[in-house]
Amino acid sequence: MVWDTLTKLNFCPLLWNAFPYNPIDSNTKKNRKPTQAEIEIGKKYLKAILQLYKIKNVVAVGNAAEDILKQLKISCYKVPHPSYGNKKKFNDGIKDLITTGKIN
Repeated sequence: MVWDTLTKLNFCPLLWNAFPYNPIDSNTKKNRKPTQAEIEIGKKYLKAILQLYKIKNVVAVGNAAEDILKQLKISCYKVPHPSYGNKKKFNDGIKDLITTGKIN
């Protein structure tokens, strides 16, 4: 869903997850939210990515991402996570950030 939206808007950002891997629930075999321990591991990589690429505009995709960025005292814009029926709100949020020049 994310790449579909970004492709339609002709926008190619650097994307990074709170945890740099896709955690899978061992019972359901579906994606799951990262544990706090996994998030702590991911924080050091997130900081390194932001410094390495000199990222100026950060967008939190969903509440969990915003919470982590707040913990790190990283200023960000927030859009709804596209899962659970929020694809349109995600699309509209990203489009607004791009068209208003808040992210580039």
